[in-house]
Amino acid sequence: MRIGILVGLVAAPVLVLQTLHAIEQRTELDPLLRLDQAELLVDYSNVPPVAGTWQPVDLPTHKATPHSSYASAWYRLAVNVDKPAERRWAFYAPVVLGNIEVFINGTSIGNGGAMEPPLADHRTPLMFEFSAQLLNTGPNIVDIHFVRPHQSVALSPVYLGPVTSLLPAATSVHAFRFWLPLTILIAMLVVALIIGPLAVLRSQEPAYAWYAIALLCWSVHQGHELVTQIPFDYWLWLSISYYSLGLFVFSAFVFTNRFMGLRAPRIERIFAIWLLPGFIPLGGLAYFDGAGLMHFSRLLWTPSILVLGGLLLVQMVRGVMAKPNMERIVLMVVANVVLVIGIRDYLWEQGGGSQESTYYLQYCAGLVLISFSFILMYRFSRALQDAETLSVELESRVQEKHRQLQENFETLKRVESERALATERARIMRDVHDGLGGHLLQILSQVEEDPALQHLEPDIRAALQDLRLIVDSLTPNDGNLLTVLGSFRHRAQKLVEQNGLRFDWQVQELPDIPNLGPERVLNVLRIFQEAVANIIHHAGAKTITVATHLESEHISLSISDDGCGFDVHTSTGQGLANLRRRAQELGATLNLTSSINGTTVHLLLPIRIT
Repeated sequence: MRIGILVGLVAAPVLVLQTLHAIEQRTELDPLLRLDQAELLVDYSNVPPVAGTWQPVDLPTHKATPHSSYASAWYRLAVNVDKPAERRWAFYAPVVLGNIEVFINGTSIGNGGAMEPPLADHRTPLMFEFSAQLLNTGPNIVDIHFVRPHQSVALSPVYLGPVTSLLPAATSVHAFRFWLPLTILIAMLVVALIIGPLAVLRSQEPAYAWYAIALLCWSVHQGHELVTQIPFDYWLWLSISYYSLGLFVFSAFVFTNRFMGLRAPRIERIFAIWLLPGFIPLGGLAYFDGAGLMHFSRLLWTPSILVLGGLLLVQMVRGVMAKPNMERIVLMVVANVVLVIGIRDYLWEQGGGSQESTYYLQYCAGLVLISFSFILMYRFSRALQDAETLSVELESRVQEKHRQLQENFETLKRVESERALATERARIMRDVHDGLGGHLLQILSQVEEDPALQHLEPDIRAALQDLRLIVDSLTPNDGNLLTVLGSFRHRAQKLVEQNGLRFDWQVQELPDIPNLGPERVLNVLRIFQEAVANIIHHAGAKTITVATHLESEHISLSISDDGCGFDVHTSTGQGLANLRRRAQELGATLNLTSSINGTTVHLLLPIRIT
């Protein structure tokens, strides 16, 4: 087991790093659209400068600026463009660590927000669309005004081209650098709002409160990467971000000790003395010396946080070794991933923070959220389940009696309903048979006596036959399909024999079908009626065979003939469509096969019709 834990500690960070690196890879862009040769001029004007000493640079570039509350510089790029074939073009900067405003041949096409303090500060790509009419055929000048709340400017290669060529890459990078962290941030705030009241209700378990505090602290820290328009001084905002990161790690450390039942009071006191008053040096440096704030964070504050993270991992390993279980192992592996990613981000920042990448720690918050929330909710749900089990055991006998009474009541109610339905059905049958049926018979008698009206006789007989079919469907059958088929045989026998055919019934005992009500019975009868009518009028057959048998959970019904058959693929009549529609209403499957030896209509009806 220890070997497995060791493998997990090593493999998990490697897997997460590789996954984040793979996601970070941008959509490939046409290298012909890439601009990486520019001229640089440190200047604080808001319009493209006319005079000045421009310095040739290769992008990406990084240059310190004179001491100021913020850095400002202009990048000028010369671009040769053939006559644009597309109407909409765009300027795309994959990485902007600050804010920019872009000018095409002296005309501004857009910016990322405030260009003067308090500045807009971006960590996401920027793309500005413009009309191709701004471009000249041949040489063009692209001026980029770059501002940043630091004492240095930095710009990576940029792209100029049709919108259709640049939009996929911009969308992909923006989703990774903005929408994914924002989704994680919102999820953490929602969980914090859920865990907060739980911490109040479960005050005897302080782990919940520390977990909620850790979520809120991380949300404040992550906001530094997502908020572009800072409402107050940038350095104060940066100091809040640093401080909230320290509080997050300290809260996570205390939470782990409480959650695992471990004790490390001395370590907690030492770091509480160091971290909790940490806002004093951070806030003071933010107010008096922004550069000093950066040095203090890199040399003291962030390393101390990493040390606390390492001690947190040691505590978790101790807990797992003392009492190994899945919850503790998951927490340990996740803490190790976060620590390794934090070290990676620290080293990446110390190396100058390549503009082609970003902080990975903001994505690990999702992993922490999922693991911690799952474990806490699992514990909470398990406690509720235990309480509910005890309650169910105490009330089981009462519930059983209540269930029996309810079943008896439902049975009586169903019997009464079926009795009332049967009575009403019988009344309707009598009214239809004696009323409408009697009128049809009277009309048929008059038609048979009057030669001028005898052309109406087939239609009247068909209507009378249809009426009898409806009456038969209303007859109680108790789910017995053979009763339905027997009624059909009685009605159709005379018609079949009058047309020179005979019935061959090959039926067997079938199970009862629940919910075989009048509507479904009528659909079965109409399918058989349509099939018999087609055989009589078109098949040229001598025998009609009706067969039934049981197939697992279905009843197979088939009606076939020994006639001439037809091409089922070229048939254009409504008969086949009617058969399939009625089968669909039954929830059944209908298959039709035909050859020179005859035609078969096969209906596969489920025993339990829903």
